[in-house]
Amino acid sequence: MIVKDLLKTNSIYRLAYKFDIYAHHPMSRNYVWVDAITGEVINIESRIHFSNAMGTAFTRYSGTRTITTDSYSGGYRLRETKNGVNISTFNMNHTGNYTSTDFTDNDNNWTAVEYNNANKDNAALEAHWGTEMTYEYFKNVHNRNSWNGSNGSLLSYVHTNLIVLGFQNNANAFWDGQRMTYGDCYGTALDTYICLDVIAHEIAHGICQTTANLTYQGESGAINES
Repeated sequence: MIVKDLLKTNSIYRLAYKFDIYAHHPMSRNYVWVDAITGEVINIESRIHFSNAMGTAFTRYSGTRTITTDSYSGGYRLRETKNGVNISTFNMNHTGNYTSTDFTDNDNNWTAVEYNNANKDNAALEAHWGTEMTYEYFKNVHNRNSWNGSNGSLLSYVHTNLIVLGFQNNANAFWDGQRMTYGDCYGTALDTYICLDVIAHEIAHGICQTTANLTYQGESGAINES
């Protein structure tokens, strides 16, 4: 069929194959459109429909906060759709493999007893809440809908083993052009640094990328980082 490449330019129509892909674990069912010439995935549409739900989360640094989650058949997970923007937080499980593994809760009350643990899972709650707050700031104050101004997904990957990705240690975070990745300090004396300042900083890299697009070298790189 001919479809718009929503995951690429969001403006060009391409010849594509349409697939109906059903996965049992983790549970998902999506229509997936693949460019017939290049093999790129150019659009994905979920066939399983969920609804946003308001929850309470004990974040790592910001105390108890209200967050928006996704209600599904197994409980609640750190996903939501806001003004057409997908805000999701995933668990890398101390690896360097990007997956859609969810943080889940059975009653949408994400308590300190459950998540302020040795694994520092409440860092994921901080990441989800902080992303929501950063999104709302740029939307309400600057009328900008997500990092690219046009519904770009805000994806956070927590508990990442940056060492296997080539970093010297896990005390880092980065924006790679489409998502946020946060290093994993599990099993170390260093506490996780996933806080509102860091979250907003990484999302701002995406905003810089789609506005000034400052070269990441020299003085322009310094401005990008600041």
